[in-house]
Amino acid sequence: MLRITLEERPETTQIKIEGRLSGPYVDELERTWRALQPGLNGKQLSVDLCGMTGVDESGRRLLAEMYSKNHAQFIARSVLTEFYAEQARQIGRSKVNPGATKCVPRTLVN
Repeated sequence: MLRITLEERPETTQIKIEGRLSGPYVDELERTWRALQPGLNGKQLSVDLCGMTGVDESGRRLLAEMYSKNHAQFIARSVLTEFYAEQARQIGRSKVNPGATKCVPRTLVN
């Protein structure tokens, strides 16, 4: 089960996720997030992961997309939720700059 709560503030919009982000709940979060897009207008997107108890691969990809498209700020207060946030940031960074996580050999020419 998953609970998604939205909180609008003057400078931020917060999505609070409670429960396991997996299966059909990923689609529900994605619909919610995409519906928010037009109204963000430069506002910071904040995603509260503190109540999240688990995430599957599709949930990880969605969090990464939220990070890469909106530079979402993740709120995490446990080792587990910090781990989920860091995974999303790493995957999201690689989407924005695909070469950022790879070591590419370079040839120097004199």
